[in-house]
Amino acid sequence: MRAMMTKTSLVGVFFIAGAVLSGCDDNKVVCNPLTTNCAVDLGVDLQNADLGDGGCSDMGCLNGAITARTSGTTKNLTAVTYNNTGKFVAVGDTGILLTSSDGINWTLGTDTGQSFTSITNDGSTYVAVTADATNGIFSSTDLTQAWDHSSSGIGKRVYSTAKGSVWVGIGAQGEAVTSLDGHDWSEASNGQVGGNPDLYSIYHLGTSSDPNIDMFLAVGALGAVAIGSYDITHGTLSWGTSTQSAQPLDGIAYNGSNYVVVSQDHTTQTYTDILTSPNGTAWTKQSSGTQLGLAGVAWTGHVLIAVGKTGGVFLSNNGQTWQNRTTGSANFRSVNADGPRVVIVGEGGAIYTYEK
Repeated sequence: MRAMMTKTSLVGVFFIAGAVLSGCDDNKVVCNPLTTNCAVDLGVDLQNADLGDGGCSDMGCLNGAITARTSGTTKNLTAVTYNNTGKFVAVGDTGILLTSSDGINWTLGTDTGQSFTSITNDGSTYVAVTADATNGIFSSTDLTQAWDHSSSGIGKRVYSTAKGSVWVGIGAQGEAVTSLDGHDWSEASNGQVGGNPDLYSIYHLGTSSDPNIDMFLAVGALGAVAIGSYDITHGTLSWGTSTQSAQPLDGIAYNGSNYVVVSQDHTTQTYTDILTSPNGTAWTKQSSGTQLGLAGVAWTGHVLIAVGKTGGVFLSNNGQTWQNRTTGSANFRSVNADGPRVVIVGEGGAIYTYEK
């Protein structure tokens, strides 16, 4: 399902007025307007279409249960990922690693030997990073052996990674690194983001109308929003950047109509901006109705869920109006979803699920 469109530039393309890309990302629940013209293919207006929540169009339908689960640890849990084969994996301080097939019952895994701050996977390889600027990047294929360690090649902290045609990691001072296998990393050619902002979160968008160009969205300090274009043939990464907030941005989700980005300060865990965009270029500030910093956001296929400080949980069916379901418990650090089941992790070994 592809529409033949043209792209006028390969570098910072989404910041060029009138540039339209095509192609569908099969990993998304619905078509992605940054990399597709699926609205034409489907005969619908993506910006005004129902979000697929079974006819749910008001805040009253966001009534799923938020339930505390037993993690078996009091160590801080900093990140959680889902591997699309039925396993949640949570990591955190001083080597803690937990796994679960349902998000409810958790098993202590092999000590990682590291304090991981972020983890993601591509179905076969897990990639994690630490807060140590010199510690590089770690990878594992089975979670049971010692994690393989690789230098990032930049001597600076890497905050987050995402996998497209290649792995891309983003970090301090706008630096970016790439890897073909998640193990061997190098500094991205021409890959530093203009203005050199620290970048905290990255999201794979899919390929453009040119299948040789893979696209990524990254956000970070000083309200930076960056669109990366990776040239698969030449192995080069170029960025187009803009400033969309006075607050540091951290956490990205896509609900089929809008990209949603949340904000928090990594030290004070304050700041409350929520930004939404139908196309990655024009962003609108929304309000969560709280002064709690927001550490992450996820999309279940039906509901957006943002989490943060002091057990903050906020639900939305459109990214614009948010329902406060704060638990008042530990500071939440990460959220991930397997369809309708959401796993939230945080400080002191906190694990919660949301199910509707």
